[in-house]
Amino acid sequence: MKLYSVVPYLLLVSFMAGSADEFSLEKASAIGRSPYDGVAVAYQEAYENGTVDHARREALFKEMTLASGKHVWPWVFLNRIIGHVEGEGLGGTTPDKKYFLGVRGMDLYGESGDLGEFLKNWRGAFRAARSSGSPGVVVDLESYNNYKNYGLDYLAARMARDPDEVRERLVVLGADLADIAAHEYPDAIVWSFFGGVGKRGKCLDASDKGCSSVSLVVLGFLDRCNERGYRLTFVAGGEWGLGYCFSSVEALRARIARRDTDYGDTLLKYGNLRLAGTIAPWPDSCRKTNWLLMERCAECDVEDAAGFVPYFRELARSYDYVWIYAASMAGYNPFDDGVATLMNDALEEGFRDRVRTSR
Repeated sequence: MKLYSVVPYLLLVSFMAGSADEFSLEKASAIGRSPYDGVAVAYQEAYENGTVDHARREALFKEMTLASGKHVWPWVFLNRIIGHVEGEGLGGTTPDKKYFLGVRGMDLYGESGDLGEFLKNWRGAFRAARSSGSPGVVVDLESYNNYKNYGLDYLAARMARDPDEVRERLVVLGADLADIAAHEYPDAIVWSFFGGVGKRGKCLDASDKGCSSVSLVVLGFLDRCNERGYRLTFVAGGEWGLGYCFSSVEALRARIARRDTDYGDTLLKYGNLRLAGTIAPWPDSCRKTNWLLMERCAECDVEDAAGFVPYFRELARSYDYVWIYAASMAGYNPFDDGVATLMNDALEEGFRDRVRTSR
């Protein structure tokens, strides 16, 4: 085991954490009182652009770690290099997306300068993680600026390049990310919210037509780790293959089994690949809004935090890595004691049989 002393490791992910500049002493204290082993905090937020003071960021992650007594994982967004198109993408063209109108597809060739800044963030995040004692870095591959960019043909058209050329460049980007991570922090964990590879994703190899653009980055990363024997660990979080909501504990168990099958060959191929479990719980079903009122999230009849204990137990039995998505639309603010206490109690109960290991 690496750098942590419990299995499964329990990570909090919430946009309410804010950026490194916004993570207050109050937030740090709330995490310190929780059962979480670590929390993801944005190195640079999803829609931020411009340069970062990396020395200041490294100091902030040390300060947050000392204040909370928990691991603070730098959270890096691939969205930093993803272009926006007027009228496309979730939420339309909001003010914070206007900068990205100048990026065509993805800045894979450094034409707009965003790739260079992203790679600086990536390097800085691993330096901050290593110096603060965090097990690693959280990478967010979601294409917030334009979800159509997942499609390779669409992306290539936006970039006015051949799809096969773009495919190759995405794989190279993944390899470059592995090289930087291995150089800066050889034993780091790279925790992604999803992997997008495996049979279900129809992406077992970079030549597979079913691969999304970001899945090709993942394969490039994993292939480079294999080629050069890197000790890095890549954690596929399950946002795509597992999901955030389940109609019942039995349904969760079935999805876990199906995902194990989907990833079977891929796990054999890549010895540094691990699977994580996830869920987006709510403290009170009356607080749910938006996507948590749809499909499987609507089908789940859990009323309060205590109702999630059986789900937590199933995740704890199934995975060495588990992350909780504290979504504002679930009404779960992990930094508000009035809301967080009941969820903390449920998490303690659900994960009480965690195994302690030596560092």
